[in-house]
Amino acid sequence: MRTSISSELSRVQELKAQIEPDRFFSNAHKRDREWNVLGATKDVLHSRSREFAFYAEEQERPDFATFLSNGAPWFPIEITEAFRPHERRHKKYRDIKVSGPLHRYLPPPLKDPWAPLQTAIQKKATAGYSPETALIVYYGLWLFDFQDWNLPVEQQIVKRHREEPFQYVEAFSRVFVLTSGMDAVVEFTRE
Repeated sequence: MRTSISSELSRVQELKAQIEPDRFFSNAHKRDREWNVLGATKDVLHSRSREFAFYAEEQERPDFATFLSNGAPWFPIEITEAFRPHERRHKKYRDIKVSGPLHRYLPPPLKDPWAPLQTAIQKKATAGYSPETALIVYYGLWLFDFQDWNLPVEQQIVKRHREEPFQYVEAFSRVFVLTSGMDAVVEFTRE
């Protein structure tokens, strides 16, 4: 059923506020997290007067059929995540639930913070999606994961892509990278 992306984002944010984080970040709420990423991407791009869908329908593969404000079809969208190597999305929330708040230290910066992003793009690119599909990657790395703390993550992504383009981007109509704070999006299109 075609649904407003904004209304689904509101629903998911209410749900997220009502349940324990270890439940929200578990596999049981995968579809809710996909709506969260889709909605955050839409909000960031619309706030910058960039085109993005207003409506979506859930699908199995890719995750969503999307539509513009006038109802015209837009791009089918697949959503994926990229985290630090060996990091599991909900592990820290389960640990907090069991052991109480953790006083986490900052892990050392990654030698190659691009590997998780490149791996996520490559994995989806080799999965046989239509070339019309757009990919959204939730890039779950924070500024402290990088060697350079002077540039925001989205600027580092753009700089890296200019210096050494990410492989497999051309397998999609476009690739959106949503930063971990869900407040910035970088878009790559076929060249």
